[in-house]
Amino acid sequence: MEWITVLLLGLAVTVFAAQSRAGQEVSAWLFDRAAILFAPEPDARILIVQIDEASLAEFGRWPWPRSVHARLIDRLTEGNVAQIGYDVLFVEPSTPEDDAELADALGRSKKVVLPTYITTSEMNGGPLDVQLPLPNLRNAAQKAGHVNVVFDADGQVRHADLSIEDGAQAHPHMMKVVAENAGVAVPDFGQKMIIPFNPAGSFSAVSAVSIVRGEVPQGLLKGRIVLVGATAQGNGDILSVPGPAGSVMSGVEVQANMLSAMLQGVWLRDAAPMTAILFASFTLLLLMAAYWWLPPDRALLLSALAALLGSAVSVGALAWLKIWLTPAPLLAGLMLAYPMWSWRRLSALDRFVQKQVVTLGDDLDAARSDSRGRFGLDTIATASARLRDLIGELGERRRFVQDVIESAPDAMCVVDSEGRVVLANSRAKGIFGPEVEGRSVEGCMVEVAKGRHVEADEIELTDGRTMLVREVSLGSSAAGQSTVLRMADISERRANERERNEFLEFLSHDMRAPLARILGVLEIARKNPAKDMPFDRIADHAKTSLKLADDFVQLARLSALTPEQSLIDLRAITDEAVDRVYDVSKSKQVRVSVEGLDEPPLIAGDSSLLMRAIANLLDNAIRYSPKSGVVRCSIRLKERSEAATCDYLECTVADHGPGIPPERLAALFQRFGPNDPSKELSAGLGLAFVKRAVDLMGGAITLESATGGTTFVIAFPVVVGPESIDPA
Repeated sequence: MEWITVLLLGLAVTVFAAQSRAGQEVSAWLFDRAAILFAPEPDARILIVQIDEASLAEFGRWPWPRSVHARLIDRLTEGNVAQIGYDVLFVEPSTPEDDAELADALGRSKKVVLPTYITTSEMNGGPLDVQLPLPNLRNAAQKAGHVNVVFDADGQVRHADLSIEDGAQAHPHMMKVVAENAGVAVPDFGQKMIIPFNPAGSFSAVSAVSIVRGEVPQGLLKGRIVLVGATAQGNGDILSVPGPAGSVMSGVEVQANMLSAMLQGVWLRDAAPMTAILFASFTLLLLMAAYWWLPPDRALLLSALAALLGSAVSVGALAWLKIWLTPAPLLAGLMLAYPMWSWRRLSALDRFVQKQVVTLGDDLDAARSDSRGRFGLDTIATASARLRDLIGELGERRRFVQDVIESAPDAMCVVDSEGRVVLANSRAKGIFGPEVEGRSVEGCMVEVAKGRHVEADEIELTDGRTMLVREVSLGSSAAGQSTVLRMADISERRANERERNEFLEFLSHDMRAPLARILGVLEIARKNPAKDMPFDRIADHAKTSLKLADDFVQLARLSALTPEQSLIDLRAITDEAVDRVYDVSKSKQVRVSVEGLDEPPLIAGDSSLLMRAIANLLDNAIRYSPKSGVVRCSIRLKERSEAATCDYLECTVADHGPGIPPERLAALFQRFGPNDPSKELSAGLGLAFVKRAVDLMGGAITLESATGGTTFVIAFPVVVGPESIDPA
């Protein structure tokens, strides 16, 4: 409603500025500054013959005998001028001889246009009083035309009527008649013509006495359009004209400016008042629409630009279209609309600030400050200071809440009633990204969870972690509930549960199977006492159980072990591992060969862990190698490449066994991995130990498995010297 009110007031002001005297005076002032830039140069064909002080001194006081005028006209005619515009009224008779002499001079010239002056008989308009030249003079002259000018609201001359209608008779302006005699086609635009003024004294001028005496050369007069008029102080019509043109100017020079524009085809006219009103109203409507969404400083800048643009449009229309589209209505509308709109918005803002100060002050009693007396009677400054204090208190409380959330051991987010994250700690940002605040929590959950997020207490993230999700509602439902979302990382707990379950499966299956077989053998021996006791089979099953238990214990110890760092000779460790599996290789009739470097570079690691890891690989290779087979163990140096930052020492263990089953390859280094039930049972503890030991020592293990055998490669970075070892 306020917007509409301000708009209507602005439109009313534009109409008032277009119609009122004050608006017209402003428009005239603006026009004067613009028109002087586009006034045509004085036409060189125009010559003013001045009835000046020197002429009065020669021929006596005004009015002169008409015989003097006759002599002046004869001299001009003898000079072969093109036309004569004689701006002297001959409306009353003189002596018959003088009138006859002047009529004869007019008849001989046939180039003289005499003036007519028109007045109204009443102040508010009435019948026209047309003061025509004497009939004998009018008949002898070429034509007659009125010399009236129009005074604007400020009393200055800027316009002239090209024609004045008196009933059925039209009285053209004398300069229009002269221009038409010179071959100029005068357009019929049915409006007053604006006179573009040159500065006073711009036109060529000579004294009338010089013409009568014959002192002016014939060449100066030939072909010229002569305008004769009084310029002497107290005897001529001195008119008020725009300041840039000199403030005052004689009537004949005003006529010269008008004629000069006509001869050069410069026809300036005013735009219709309704056009200026519509232009101002449309611009004001656009500005008021922009005020809705622009801040105050930009609204002020836009208003200034609109004023400049309106002025530029007016100047452009004057320069190219020869139409004066006054910017005064637009400027008046802007001068009202922007301050009033700013006042209303400032008033609304003040009410809002006062209300918020009261509301926040009630909620934040601790934030009440002594700002009331800080700015004296300035209520806005006082309210702003109080609001600033309250906002500062809110900021401190927000930071307190942020610190509380940040110190939480779990990922936490505060979610508003619309489901958007408003606060998040660093752990939450580590899950959802640094730009989580402001985003939908549901969308964030979908991005980080495996598959689509569903309502559940636990979700598994794409990075493999398992999170326990809890939500706590805050506030009342009437005010729109916010929630605190807590996500606890329970990945380790779930991993421990999986290990416990795997251990139980191991005890119930892998460890139980050899013991059950021992009991079975013993039961068979008990039922057949005559047979020898199968001690070898019992021993094999017992060794199997012992190895499983030993591997499990070693792997469990390794999980909590920090390996010792020392310089290691990989060739010596490999030889020791070969010696350790000697009994197994001998019983399986498998030969183990060690090839490659005899004195390789040193590596860093735990020698006991590394020896056991290599022994596990050799033990597996021997067990799955065919009888009389060969297990090859080689040591070689792999120099650095573009992908590697240092040299690596590799230990390769290769056999010619059946290879690793496909179902086992999917989880090769996991404990209690899958097995083929038709083949010998394996808990996978040995390879799990190897993988864990190699990782702890900063190495890497790779596998090349095929139907014709299996090859494991473990690699460790070469240590240049003891200083490269991390003592850890």
